[in-house]
Amino acid sequence: MKTILMTIFSPFAARNILRPGFLDLLFSQTNCRLILIVPETKQEFYRQQFASQQNIIIEGIKSWRNPDGWLDRIFLSLSLHYVETETVKILRRTWGKKFRPLFKVFKYLPVLRQLCRWLDWHLVVDKRPDSYLERYRPDLVIAAHAIYFEEQAFIREAKRRQIKTVSIINSWDNLTVYKGVIRVLPDQLIVPNEIVQREALDFCDLPASRVPIIGMWSCDHYFKSKPASRQTFCRALGLDPGKPFIIFASIGHDYSDTEWEDIELIQKAIVTGQLPTDLQILIRSHPNPRSPFASGQLTPAANIFYQSSSTPLTTGEQDYEITPADDQAALDAIYHSAVVVTIQSTISLETAALDRPVININFDGWEKRGSDHPLSVKRYHHFTHYLPVHQSGGVYLAHSPEQLITGLARYLKQPQTDQAARQRLAKRLCWRLDGDASKRLAKLIVAEL
Repeated sequence: MKTILMTIFSPFAARNILRPGFLDLLFSQTNCRLILIVPETKQEFYRQQFASQQNIIIEGIKSWRNPDGWLDRIFLSLSLHYVETETVKILRRTWGKKFRPLFKVFKYLPVLRQLCRWLDWHLVVDKRPDSYLERYRPDLVIAAHAIYFEEQAFIREAKRRQIKTVSIINSWDNLTVYKGVIRVLPDQLIVPNEIVQREALDFCDLPASRVPIIGMWSCDHYFKSKPASRQTFCRALGLDPGKPFIIFASIGHDYSDTEWEDIELIQKAIVTGQLPTDLQILIRSHPNPRSPFASGQLTPAANIFYQSSSTPLTTGEQDYEITPADDQAALDAIYHSAVVVTIQSTISLETAALDRPVININFDGWEKRGSDHPLSVKRYHHFTHYLPVHQSGGVYLAHSPEQLITGLARYLKQPQTDQAARQRLAKRLCWRLDGDASKRLAKLIVAEL
């Protein structure tokens, strides 16, 4: 029997990989056992989730986000210079960081970046994963969220032991956003689409043969599951099924403090008749409960409703999960909505996949802010990973309150507007619109074994 050791430290990784039937597909194709390394605060939760699975072992460990020694700190600091994208430039300006010449050095002399990664792999020794690698002696180690510090430590130590390794790019912004960099390269780096594959070739210096594409597995359930009836969905939330509703998908107060102002602007348009007077607003929260909707001085109203997008846990760090019920709720909400409004989010892609109109907000309520303001939402629309969304034409970008109301009014009357562009967007970012990304992932893992 083969042994796979997989690290799961992100709620999104758990949702994307463990929920869409991946495990059933994996176990049906090979005789193996799976060791899941999870945060110790979630060990009991995962044990309950997989209690019926005889060939799954759950190991809880204490998360660490700190380097192990001075060499680790040096290479961590160096790795923050490996990627130079428009996203990095924007965040550097926002944080007031001065120009750092190493960005240019690694950009124009990638051989130095390759050398640093090679030295990182050979010189940095992190003993924290050793006991699990010794105890289970896996045939394959998988990092479910490639940029997490703990998961990269497992990849490094597995490579040192000549164990096969696979890392997964868990989200389409991982390689371009300045929130983590891949320091140690795995044998296979699995990506969702051709755009991210190109980024892996450019920023990780990997050949295409080591960067297989499987599709956007977070969208599998949108293609495979069936939505609940409109009556059932609306009544569960208190919505009137006979009236239209729009979704306001919150990105949370960590990213914007003016979302409540956007709702007030929409409400004013409803009251004054610029939008249908029977229009309802469903506010979907950000998955992380620690980043709630920036409600500010939002006036309560009978036509405003709320929906959670995750299941909170009392486990400390990363204290939430996105369960199958949460995924079903997302599908139901988008499917039955008239329009989805958000600032900038993956829900734009998910909405396009279900062929519902999408509006992105590119202004800060009624505040007057420049794009370099640390709380301005305008900067998000220049992030590298999001540029293909706007280039597709599948999302209407509102630069002012007037454009927001105009776009809403048009989509409510003519929902087929921009339909071809939405299909183009979904196909480019999802790569395959068949819901079989988890199946392709399982096949790749079996091939690696």
